Formats: sequence, structure tokens, C-alpha cells
Amino acid sequence: RRAHPTVALKAGTTQSRSNESGKSSGIGQTKGENALNSSLAVGVDGLLQLLKNYARTASTSSNSKQSKTCITVGIIGYPNVGKSSILNSLKRFRAVGVSPRPGFTTSLREVVLDKHIRLVDSPGVVFDDGDDPSSQSNSKSANGGAAVLLRNSVDADSIEDPIPAIQELLERCSTESLMMTYGIPAFPRGDVMTFLAMVGRVKGRVLKGGVPDKLRAARGVLRDWNVGKIPYYSVPPKEDGKMDIVGGSVVGVGESGKGGAKIVSSFSEEFDISKILKEHD
Repeated sequence: RRAHPTVALKAGTTQSRSNESGKSSGIGQTKGENALNSSLAVGVDGLLQLLKNYARTASTSSNSKQSKTCITVGIIGYPNVGKSSILNSLKRFRAVGVSPRPGFTTSLREVVLDKHIRLVDSPGVVFDDGDDPSSQSNSKSANGGAAVLLRNSVDADSIEDPIPAIQELLERCSTESLMMTYGIPAFPRGDVMTFLAMVGRVKGRVLKGGVPDKLRAARGVLRDWNVGKIPYYSVPPKEDGKMDIVGGSVVGVGESGKGGAKIVSSFSEEFDISKILKEHD
């Protein structure tokens, strides 16, 4: 939110298909205190209004001063983050398929929202960002892109070597939480092989002769991580400066005195559509 314009949105999670008879479908909108606990979408109206504002442009015709043009909006991001669900929430029914499995969307698909807006659903894009600051590893070679695997961007069953991802997971989670989750005894912190051997015995994932199958155990731990079975949270980043009250608004001022955050009641000049239209008249 500090670098790009941000709109708060929660996509609907219902799975009903479109109803061509005109009756209400399962993907709707909700408001109120229980909005975040509902399976319906929240914040769709704000995003729709923003897209409609971008669709307004100066008309080249002398008959009318303003008109709307058709825009195409692409929805891009990591796999399994809800791109297709956002499209379905804007369309108000399941226009495209969704799945909790990463990589379900395999090609571009255009969906007409109305006569002025077209939406394009796209496959997820995975970057090997080993230098991700959220990772606890200090070097890219040590990380090996494991931080990406912990984002549920790749199907756990298709990972050839999931052990580096488990090593990254051990750096993030506390030993006590993993012991309580899997019912295993204490193990040295960061010892991935000992941890996987214990999990393999507890879960019954063993090879011939009773040797723990560490690869199967690692994939099982990754699936547990993806579905939220392993408890984990991260704290928000610290502020660079203190919060001040300026003109009745809360303003965060950094050390350089520039930037910061401010609670506003309307869009800034960059989003002032009327001003943009006047400049192009």
C-alpha cells in the first residue's frame, strides 16, 4: 500500500455456476460486521467504480464532450492467490473455473463484464525470488527458491525435492508449534532430516525395512502448511517514523520527511478523473 494504489477487496468463495434463467447466483456481496467471516465478496463496488472511472475518456467526437471507451483489464499474480475468484466476484457468478490446486488456470481467458470493461484471467506466474526479504536465509543459493514453494504457488506433489522448502519452514516456525502439530518429541532446531524422520514415523510414511520416507513426509508437511494446519503468523513491518496529527488527519512521516501515510476521504489528484478530462479537452 506504500508503493501502489490499493483497493481493499475480498473475493467470494462460493462455487455455484451461472444461472442463465436470471435468478440470483451463489456469488454475491455482503456488508456489515460479519463481512469478513462470510463466503460472499466484500469491496467489489469500490473496484468496479474505479474501473469505470478509468473507462471514461475524452471523446474525439464534437457531438459529446465525454464518453466511455472499452478497456481490457488483466488480472495477474502468483498462482493460487484468487485471481479467478476476483473475476467471478466482479461478474457475480462463476464465469471461470477455480480450484485450490496451484496451476489450475492454464491459458488466458477473456470475460466481458459489461460493454465498457473486459476482464482477462491469466495463469499464475512464479518467480524464483531467492532474495525475498521475507525469507530467513541469507543467500539465494541457500534458499533455492524455497520461499516461493511456501506460498502455495507450486503443487506439492510435483516438487522434485521439497526438503529445501521444509528447511525454510523450520526457520520460520517455532520448534514447539511443530512438536504440538505433529505430536513428535523435541528435535534440534533447524535439523530438517531429524524432523522429517519423526514426521514420517508418526504419519506412517516409511519405506521397506521401516526407514522413514522423508520425501513423502516433506510433501505432506508442505500440504499441511498450505491448508493452514501449521500455525504461523508474521508481524507487520515497523514504521520508519512517528505518527503525527496534521489538519485533523493521521499522517506518518518518515525519517526523510517525505512520503508517509495519510487517511483521506477522497481520491488524490492522480485519480481525479474530471481534472484529467479537462486537460485533454
